Amino acid sequence: MGPQNQIEDEWDVEYELPAAIATKNIIASISASNPECSQSPTETIFQNNLRDQAECDADTSEWSGQPVPHRKRPKAFPAFTARSALFKATRAKGTFDRLTPIQAQGAKIEVMGPKLDMRDKRVWEIAIELAKERAGSIGDRFEIELRQFARRMGNDQPNSRALHAIWNSLTRLAMARVSFEVDGGRIRGVGSLLATACRDGDRSFLRLNPDFALPALLCDRQFELNPARRSAIGSALGQWLHDFYCTHSTARPIDLGYLMKLCGYDGPAKNFPAKVRAAMDELLKAAPAVVDSYVIREPTRRFEDWVLEVQIGIEKRSYQQPAALPRPTRKERKAAL
Repeated sequence: MGPQNQIEDEWDVEYELPAAIATKNIIASISASNPECSQSPTETIFQNNLRDQAECDADTSEWSGQPVPHRKRPKAFPAFTARSALFKATRAKGTFDRLTPIQAQGAKIEVMGPKLDMRDKRVWEIAIELAKERAGSIGDRFEIELRQFARRMGNDQPNSRALHAIWNSLTRLAMARVSFEVDGGRIRGVGSLLATACRDGDRSFLRLNPDFALPALLCDRQFELNPARRSAIGSALGQWLHDFYCTHSTARPIDLGYLMKLCGYDGPAKNFPAKVRAAMDELLKAAPAVVDSYVIREPTRRFEDWVLEVQIGIEKRSYQQPAALPRPTRKERKAAL
């Protein structure tokens, strides 16, 4: 079985939407005006956020008229998405029923809604790429084709199962609410990873959430990643480590106890050291320019204290420096009220 078939088989449909939502064909994000919401995702998302098409597409954010940042760098993404457990290095199941802190390096992140994994990350990246190509501004709705998602994921002949899996991932991204702080708390963003994922007949549309997307895409360092190379790595942990080290020009020793939390690994803890070794071996084979070598030192019998030491490869890390958020005009502020 080839790699693509293997990926397709793993995209099994385990996140079926409730019938009420499937009938509506609209998934909307948790309202950014209610950051302290403590209701369960089922109550909040499925009951309170079903809207008709017009309301779903309405955007009252003060940033809604701003252009999508870095249009000429479609594969540049914020550092905190590669240096945290936002997109887990294991198969993601279940939900966070309230804003829950997750481990992150150089950022503070809280998440509510469906847990996400590296497959969801690639779908989100493609959504960002398409927004940079198609959206007039950060809050505008833009049309998508699921087959184009599949092609960008390396599947030129997707079947209905693969397309359904991509759509399910998009709906999970629209239901996942993220609050983040970078630059010592100076920059903050809060909102769903996608504002809406909706269908109108045979056509599908997405919209970014400006309150999350603008500070995320503008005010954190935007690192150029290599999704095609990453997809050649078989394990989710290997893919996560690929992106993590693509955002570091130097590597400090990191203990496995911390790494396990940072990558979101929630499988059997005793298996983690072996999985790290296997993932690092995959990374060395697929991307020697990212990581040249590694060693795991075992100072005690407790594996959480073992230390991963990495020698960074010769590839130059490419990133865009953060910029300041634009100041909305008085007219824009009044329109957002």
